Amino acid sequence: MEVAKLLLEYLKVMAWPLLIGIVSLGFRKSIRRLLEERLTEINGLGVSAKFEEKVEELAVKAAAILEASPVPPQDNSPTSARVDPAEAVIQWSEQNLIHAFQHARSYARTEPDIAIAFAWSRVTITLREAGQRLDLRGLGNLDSPGASFMRRLREIRSLEEARPINEVAPQILELYRIRNEALHDPRSKPSHSAALSFVDAAEDLSISLFRAIESGHG
Repeated sequence: MEVAKLLLEYLKVMAWPLLIGIVSLGFRKSIRRLLEERLTEINGLGVSAKFEEKVEELAVKAAAILEASPVPPQDNSPTSARVDPAEAVIQWSEQNLIHAFQHARSYARTEPDIAIAFAWSRVTITLREAGQRLDLRGLGNLDSPGASFMRRLREIRSLEEARPINEVAPQILELYRIRNEALHDPRSKPSHSAALSFVDAAEDLSISLFRAIESGHG
C-alpha cells in the first residue's frame, strides 16, 4: 500500500482544516506502528530511518493544499443557494464525515487494520471538535493507547456541558477496546467484515455526536 496516497486521501476528506496538524500527527503514529514490521524487513536499506521524515513532508504538503483549496458545497441546486451560510458549513462538514468513512471502507478488504485505524482517527477528530465546541479543556491524547483516554472520559462524566459526549461514552469505549485489540494484539487479525462493522459503528457514532453538538450550538 502506498503510504503517500493514503495520507493525502485522509487529509483531503477532513472536515475541520484547523485540526490538520493534530490529526496528521496522530495518524502518522498509527501508520508508523502498523508498518513497523514491514519497515524492519527493509531496514538494511535505510528506509526505516527516512520514513518519519517523508511522512512529515507529505503531511505538510497536504495541509498546504487543503488550506489553499477549501471544500466546496456538494449541492448546487436553487434550494441549497438559499441555505443560511452557517447551516451550510454544518452540512458540508457532515458530508466530509461521510466521505471520510467511505475512504475507510475502501481499505477494509485489503487492509482491515488500516481501515480500523482510519475510522478511529475520524472518531478522535469528532471528539476533539466536540470538546472545543462544548468548551471542555481538551480531551487528552485520544489517539495513543494507555490510560489517558479512559481517564479523561471519567473526568468529564460529571460535567453537564459534556452531556452529548457522555451519552455516547459506552459506544466510544467499545470502539476503543476493539481498536486496541485489532491494532495491538498480535493474535488479532481483523477480517474484512469485522473492519466494515467497525467503520459502520464509528460512522454512526461520529455523525450522531456531530448532530447533537450542532443542534445545541445553533
